[in-house]
Amino acid sequence: MTAMSLSIADIATHLYVLGATRSGKTNLLLRLISLLSDKERQSAFPCSIILIDPHGDAALSLAEILQDWQNLLLFDPDYTSFSFNPLELYPKPRNNSERALLIQNQVSELVTILVDVLNTDPSQTPRMQWIYRGALYYLYSFCDEPTFLDLYYLMSDMIRLPKEDMAALFRRADVAEEVTNRTIEAISTLERNAFTGVLNRIFNFVMPSESITTRTFCSRRSTLPFSKMLELGFITIFRLSRANLPNDFREVITNTLVLKVYFLVQQRAREIEEKGLYPSFRKQVFLFIDEFQVVRRLTAIERMLSEGAKFGLSLVIAHQNMSQIRQELQESILSNARTVCCFRTGPSDASKLAKLFGERIGGYADTRDILVKLPKYTMVVRRSSSSMLARPEIWKVSKVREAVHSQS
Repeated sequence: MTAMSLSIADIATHLYVLGATRSGKTNLLLRLISLLSDKERQSAFPCSIILIDPHGDAALSLAEILQDWQNLLLFDPDYTSFSFNPLELYPKPRNNSERALLIQNQVSELVTILVDVLNTDPSQTPRMQWIYRGALYYLYSFCDEPTFLDLYYLMSDMIRLPKEDMAALFRRADVAEEVTNRTIEAISTLERNAFTGVLNRIFNFVMPSESITTRTFCSRRSTLPFSKMLELGFITIFRLSRANLPNDFREVITNTLVLKVYFLVQQRAREIEEKGLYPSFRKQVFLFIDEFQVVRRLTAIERMLSEGAKFGLSLVIAHQNMSQIRQELQESILSNARTVCCFRTGPSDASKLAKLFGERIGGYADTRDILVKLPKYTMVVRRSSSSMLARPEIWKVSKVREAVHSQS
């Protein structure tokens, strides 16, 4: 067993962390951020770092570790007032063709998020997908910054108005005929109680006016400094504490934050290419996502894994067990992540990972047995490069110091 000795190169092409609760995953993420933010390493390998912390403790520890860091941004909707409109088109499209592409990509992902988070009856998912799709295309025909309040009023009309009137509204807004027809058909065949249930879930995002969700989601323009977050040397922490925030709010904000970062690095890469600059001008963005299963539905995740390197985006993702994510996403992670770190895990995951690590570690120890018995802050690591695959090793990760300052 050796101490952790990961390099920048081990993190730069995606890193995957798996392990049971309280086995040491979050501690590893903090260690990696400390590694990337080391002043000497920043001068040799400048980058920006974004952490999405679903528990809250990591954010406090990291804020203390980096309390002297000049460009540290910490956002917690329970304590700080900021607006983030998940439906806003961002980054701002520069022309009509770019706007059409951004709307298409954003609607596709938002439909997945809304159905997953707000749907009350899984049997109605196909209908709700078309209703959300039609509603979003309708709203984007008027402006680039529709809000959940606009969505709530429109869907209230959908349940109230005759379908002929709704179809006429959609056609006047130049919504594509196929989308219009499929949306009206879905409204006509959807059970009223299912529609009402979804409407009530959206209502919780827009009322009462002083709630966290309304304060955050119902402003048209986001005040989060997304462009600054991507600047070299900036470290951004989103503290989304499970104890203090509604679960559906946390899921929507997490998914859409990841989506916005992806769209931003794509646009940055296009701008660099249009200016005729070398790819070296595209500096690295490290996006850390704890509780990764929250964003498992995003189809963009697989594109981020396979194409992120050419946009200057590196993912560091962590969660508890492989059953939390679909099989296709598992395969994409394991084939694209240069480094895989596994803390203590259950027998089922240990069997799957034995195929990745090898049946025996060090030539004699049974991999499955090791993985289910690893002590806290100890992990099995597999690193690879374009030319070789390093043998798995067992590493000890030293614990970061606890936060001693108050939460405020």
